[in-house]
Amino acid sequence: MNWYLVVGSWLAGLHIALAQPFTALDHHAQTTAFERSDDLSALVKKLIIPAQTDLEKARVLFVWTATNIHYNDSQVKPYQYGFAEKSVDTLALATRIMRQKWGVCTDFSLLLYQLLRTAGLPARIISGYAKGHPDQAGTPIRAINHQWNMVFLDGRWHHLDATWASTNNGTRPLNMYYFLTPPNQFMANHLPANPADQHVEKPLTKTEFDTLPRVYDDYFTLGFGPDFPRKGLFQIKRTLQLFVANPAKMEFVVLAHRYGQPKNERTFYYSTYRQKTGYDLAMQVFRDGVYSVHILSRPKGDLNEHKLVLTLTVISSR
Repeated sequence: MNWYLVVGSWLAGLHIALAQPFTALDHHAQTTAFERSDDLSALVKKLIIPAQTDLEKARVLFVWTATNIHYNDSQVKPYQYGFAEKSVDTLALATRIMRQKWGVCTDFSLLLYQLLRTAGLPARIISGYAKGHPDQAGTPIRAINHQWNMVFLDGRWHHLDATWASTNNGTRPLNMYYFLTPPNQFMANHLPANPADQHVEKPLTKTEFDTLPRVYDDYFTLGFGPDFPRKGLFQIKRTLQLFVANPAKMEFVVLAHRYGQPKNERTFYYSTYRQKTGYDLAMQVFRDGVYSVHILSRPKGDLNEHKLVLTLTVISSR
């Protein structure tokens, strides 16, 4: 059996499924209200009324969670229900999160887990490592720092991250890239603690994940890849060379600041050389030091803002 043909056929089928119109379903999820007295089961029943398939059920529950729960770590008391010595009533916790409408990644993942399970969908909570900050480019993540979900659809487990998709109380657009993200792309910034949960042909090791740059979802949505750079920390003498794969005509901007000092950001001097399958970027660093280097891109001629696609950590010396 040709593994690449199997994976290719599955991804093609998934993209076709995701291409179906979800506009009405998403609107239903974003506008469905519930009474404070409602329990979690009552909310699920309201949400899945228009859903005809398991995929649609998962979609509407994900959108409701990402739209209605906002990230707030100022009032959260830490708890580790996955590692607690005593049993924890996860349904009661999920109901509390549903009603208070705020929390951190553990709350997002617990609530979505209970919503999916209540709707009859096999679901899991995944603990692992996430590169969510520019300063994590090419640097080790010392401890587990994130939780997300997986849902079983069409005979396979799929990744979901409602925290990263969240509108954060309406302050940013809903990011549906993190709904059923292809696993090879999801591993660019998420690493499950259990390698078996990666669901890729060649799982990344923790060491390999630590060395990655900060890869943003726009790297993939703008057509870069399907692979991504595997090195995020560069020690150079004034010149940094990087290749990014994208056959389309693209424009670039390179910004940088001293590591940990984002307020002092400025444009870096760079040159781009288009190749058949992508671009060679040559960036010049004129002063010694440690920098966070941000690569932004957009299609050539597009008047929309450049999108951040990669962040690198660069140590420059003579």
